[in-house]
Amino acid sequence: MPASEPEAAPAPLGAPPAVPRIITNGDDLVDLIRRRGDELGITHETIDHITGWASGYASKLSPRSH
Repeated sequence: MPASEPEAAPAPLGAPPAVPRIITNGDDLVDLIRRRGDELGITHETIDHITGWASGYASKLSPRSH
């Protein structure tokens, strides 16, 4: 039996909807993650947890501070 894909978590109430975008390189991906984190008002620590990155990595990639 094939494994099913996990369901996406619903966006927080009042969060703007995500707009599909084509990502062509790593810089675009990091920029998208940073912008969406800003839209949702989540911390770098939360981004690290969601993405599976090492603790502090989102802060290293992004000039904004939380």
